[in-house]
Amino acid sequence: MLLALEQIKLNWLTLSFPPYLEKDYLENYFRKSLNHFRLSLLFAIFFYSFFGILDAWLVPDVKEHLWLIRYSVFLPIVGFVFLFSFHRGFKPFSQPFIAFSLVIAGFGVIAMTVIAPYPSNYSYYAGLILVLIYGYTFLKLRFKWASFAGWTIVVAYEFSAIFLNDAPTPVLINNNFFFLTGNLIGMFACYSIEYYSRKDFLQAILLEKEKKKVDEINSALEDRVAERTEQLVQVNKELRQEISERIKSEKALSESEKKYRTILENIEEGFFEVDLKGTLTFCNSSLCRITGYSRLELLGMNNRDYTHPETSKRMFNTFNRVYRTGKPAIVSDFEILTKNNQKLIFELSANLIKDDDDIPVGFRGIVRDVSERLRAAKEKKKLEQKVLKARTATILGLAKLAEYRDTDTGQHLERIREYSKLIASNLAVNPKYKEYISEWYIEDIFHSSILHDIGKVGVPDTILRKPSKLTADEFEIMKHHTILGGDALNSIDSQTSDKSFLTIGKEIAYFHHEKWDGTGYPIGLKGEDIPLSARIVAIADIYDALVSKRIYKKAMSHDEARQIILNERGKALDPDIVDAFLSIEKKFNEISCRKKSNTTSGPRILRRVNVAGVRNNK
Repeated sequence: MLLALEQIKLNWLTLSFPPYLEKDYLENYFRKSLNHFRLSLLFAIFFYSFFGILDAWLVPDVKEHLWLIRYSVFLPIVGFVFLFSFHRGFKPFSQPFIAFSLVIAGFGVIAMTVIAPYPSNYSYYAGLILVLIYGYTFLKLRFKWASFAGWTIVVAYEFSAIFLNDAPTPVLINNNFFFLTGNLIGMFACYSIEYYSRKDFLQAILLEKEKKKVDEINSALEDRVAERTEQLVQVNKELRQEISERIKSEKALSESEKKYRTILENIEEGFFEVDLKGTLTFCNSSLCRITGYSRLELLGMNNRDYTHPETSKRMFNTFNRVYRTGKPAIVSDFEILTKNNQKLIFELSANLIKDDDDIPVGFRGIVRDVSERLRAAKEKKKLEQKVLKARTATILGLAKLAEYRDTDTGQHLERIREYSKLIASNLAVNPKYKEYISEWYIEDIFHSSILHDIGKVGVPDTILRKPSKLTADEFEIMKHHTILGGDALNSIDSQTSDKSFLTIGKEIAYFHHEKWDGTGYPIGLKGEDIPLSARIVAIADIYDALVSKRIYKKAMSHDEARQIILNERGKALDPDIVDAFLSIEKKFNEISCRKKSNTTSGPRILRRVNVAGVRNNK
């Protein structure tokens, strides 16, 4: 307890605790001192008023002036403080108000020494000392407020004695000796009173804490005794049950082990246990059946004895990872050699075995024969490749059907699909499109992009082969090829239950002439309402039309085509796709030059329509 007292620091000048304790002390001090405050104020009012009789006896000529100080100044102020002490807002201002009352009392007596004639005024110096003693001891003022009030009165007295009373020097020195001494003694007394008050407060807190600790210890001890008694009763009861339960547990364990062995012996998968060196210590009948070895032959064999060297290395790495991490692991597609040297493909799962001290002693796991499953997967892959080839041939056949009147049937289609694949692949790494454009999407747009003009099969030759500019009516007929192509592919796609390559194909056929600003055809879609596939093929189609020679125009250079495409950014063409084109424009130029060098065909007639369409729209 003494150690606790020493650990709490008290400010030697202001006599204040640390903030966490000071608030509690002030609350306690105010609560205990409030009635004393009120009583001391009443005493002050009584005595200050009562001494008015002394005024009438000592200085009858100026008694009215002195009574003015006592009854018109002091009494109203101190009376107000007394009444205010009953208000709930008094607590935070109690010390300043009481100190103020003390200062008013002192100033009043000092004023009386000035007003009272010589030598009667000397009698009032005793009253000034009485005010100081009253303030330091009886008012319950805290040391700092009492000191502030006391020294304020001292300063006021010195000022009046020097400048107002013109007191003789011997008298001034004599009065100061008693006055200052009385003030210092009062400060010492007030300091001691508050110091020991705080010590008592602290002692009370510590005693209360100790009392709580003792009560808690006693309560805990009683609870512990009751709990221990109950435990002993329960232990005796449990001991009687433990013997019978242990017998039951041993029997249940024996039955469980029997069931466990039965399950292991009847499952299709092979079960094994090996030590840390990879030597078999246990296996079930299925593993014997799978490998062709008997149980006696398998037990003691190392995994290197019945696996391919590469498989043995993979198994070692797997067991090592399980040993290091303690987590189960799976090895897929590893080979084992049966007793008759037949190779089988297996999947292995392994877990760590630990002893009672939690020390690893080996591994256990299951092996599954996946040979048939792998063969089926290979057959499925071959079938998918055949379907893909058939689909590609179907797309190419449909595309060639649209351009059967063209002497350059293949090269344009090859360029279009390579351009489309380039753009789609570039967009796939763009954060905006990477969740939408998959490898299947890129493959589908590569094959389906060549169906963009399939609807031109339904356009009359007089319009399709016309070497000059189309009339407005002819252009309206030409624009209808998007509806014809989209409807044709839609009728085929609707026969399938899932989304197929024709789903993208019909999007391209319908909307590859739509424009980003909404001025395209057939229905005037705008912005991202136009399917992404159609926006991609649109720029590929326009670029190929611009750099290809036509019966009505010469082929543009790559730079000229690039500038036209750049000018259409945000107008006819999607800004993101134009940016993708600009980032890979060199590859576009390489494809254009390479494909053109592979053909000596005459001028294209059919492709003029695409360029003419752009031209007529303008």
